[in-house]
Amino acid sequence: AVEQQRHAYLIITVNDAADQAGIRPDMTLATARAMVPQLKRFPRDQRSEQQILEKLASRATRWTPAVVIREDCLLMEIAGSLKLYGGLQSLLISVGSWIQTEAHRFQTAVTPTPASAVLSARAGRTLCITDRRQLISHLRDLPIGWLNLGRRRNDLLNRLGIHEIGDLLRLPRHD
Repeated sequence: AVEQQRHAYLIITVNDAADQAGIRPDMTLATARAMVPQLKRFPRDQRSEQQILEKLASRATRWTPAVVIREDCLLMEIAGSLKLYGGLQSLLISVGSWIQTEAHRFQTAVTPTPASAVLSARAGRTLCITDRRQLISHLRDLPIGWLNLGRRRNDLLNRLGIHEIGDLLRLPRHD
């Protein structure tokens, strides 16, 4: 899906074929078409996206009362539901079976923080990490475009030679 922002059309979401061709969110449509001339674009329908997410959120309360819509993602806090559903793997199988029947394209990620779950899911990474210390090793090679920082920030970071999350994490921190 594409969306017009300022003077350019930006890629918002990609399907599997576009992802395999190297098309990424926040890339301009012109750049994407230079890479894949036969690329088809579809306008983003945010109202429809929101309605679908709200429907999914309502139904997801079957597994936990702690369900939140965050931007374009559905987050479920599942720690309190693990015992009830026989552990993490059993719960993931149950939720996975349900979401396959409800959503055309989805990605699941279990991580210690909501932000890392969103990042993993957007990047197409199926993760199941419960230890915060393991998180960085699984995310460091992701392109910074998955952080949804906006085109201006992404361009600045790219000019500075920062292309992956690991590059960003190596920068000194301001205390």
